[in-house]
Amino acid sequence: MRKGDLVMLTAVADSYAFDGFWNTQVLRHLTDAEEKAWYDSDASKGMNSAGETKLPPTSRVVKWQPEDTWTVLRARCAPIFNYRKRSGHARVMNNRTNEIGYVSRAVLKLV
Repeated sequence: MRKGDLVMLTAVADSYAFDGFWNTQVLRHLTDAEEKAWYDSDASKGMNSAGETKLPPTSRVVKWQPEDTWTVLRARCAPIFNYRKRSGHARVMNNRTNEIGYVSRAVLKLV
């Protein structure tokens, strides 16, 4: 798989067992407006169960249809989501909605 290739997402049973939720979802980083809205909401107030201040979420799930095709923008990358680096991903753009996100390379197949 290379930059510019057209791909589709597949469900791989082994990848779900390996990394669960993260391998089967397309994630994107929060925008500045979404992060500001979180800080202004009641969810950001107070402390967590460990008595520390709450950290904002860093990602959102990209909504997609099973028949969507994606264009590979970067074939190999390791984005940081929820304060953890996740290797083995690709940066892709949904051709229907033009939304950009990151997905595990294990669930991509060439069209």
